[in-house]
Amino acid sequence: MFIKRVFDALLAAFGLQALALPLRVLVWQVRRKLGSPVFFRELRPAGTAGHSKFS
Repeated sequence: MFIKRVFDALLAAFGLQALALPLRVLVWQVRRKLGSPVFFRELRPAGTAGHSKFS
């Protein structure tokens, strides 16, 4: 079980490293075309407590 856990952790770390550059390019393109912030946020009514931010 320990070897499988180490293998899974190494594979996950490698996967994150492999996807880091394409995700940075995608974020850069979205920010360049649509502006900041990259992730959509809006103010929504939250009952009697006022408003809450959802992202």
